[in-house]
Amino acid sequence: MSFNKNTLRYLYNNGWKFLPITLIAGIALAFSGNLSGAVHFFFDMELNASSVWNIYAHFSLLTSRSWLVGILTAIILLFEISLLYGILDRHLRVGTFSYKKPLVSLNDTVMTTVPIVFASMILLELCAFLTSAVILLVAKTALIMTLPISIAVTILIFTLMIFAIVEFILIIPAMQIVGYPFKDAFIFSTKLLSGKVKKIVFDFTLLIIISVLISWLFSLLFDGLILTLCVDTILYTFMLMYIPIYSMLVFYELTNEQRRDINQNKKSYLI
Repeated sequence: MSFNKNTLRYLYNNGWKFLPITLIAGIALAFSGNLSGAVHFFFDMELNASSVWNIYAHFSLLTSRSWLVGILTAIILLFEISLLYGILDRHLRVGTFSYKKPLVSLNDTVMTTVPIVFASMILLELCAFLTSAVILLVAKTALIMTLPISIAVTILIFTLMIFAIVEFILIIPAMQIVGYPFKDAFIFSTKLLSGKVKKIVFDFTLLIIISVLISWLFSLLFDGLILTLCVDTILYTFMLMYIPIYSMLVFYELTNEQRRDINQNKKSYLI
């Protein structure tokens, strides 16, 4: 079974249980970053490419509307993803879905999750800034094909970023489930990903493209900030559930670890 099918099946059975956690982070992300901001930028590039900071506002996930909102969103994300991985770890290993026990052991989860998530956010923002700087340079110097070159540069940088992030997606499961320190977890995850990187990059890219296009189409068809925020909240919430679940299930599949949740879906309970 493909990684995507495994993830969607798990979400179908258990996704609603994660909503109390991921919805708050999804709302925060919707307020801090416009999901389809990059698409809107290219449709009016001549006007938007006035400065590197104006371009960056269209590409940034955390600071497109406000630096303060971005910082608060980052803090919420670090807490939410740490808790989510703790809940996933318990559900997949024990077979029971619990909010309480992962909260009790949150300190341990934070130690394995926060550095990776924080590094991923920094990488995302650096890529957004680098893309903005290169686009501004192209806009100021290129005499022809400014738009195609800018789009090609954006695709290239963000594809390389996804490749880099994919190299880290199994480190958190390796540290949580196996108990490896970071260096050993990185080596172990790299071996597990051998021959699988392109497939996972494709899955992540497809998820992002579909989400961005949905956000963009809704913003075109229906005018209004509130509706845009609602649609982006739904999409961000879904991605915040999808990516951690995807990474954990990929780890279980590649290591042949036994999942305890499969036969417990009807019996799993909230504590």
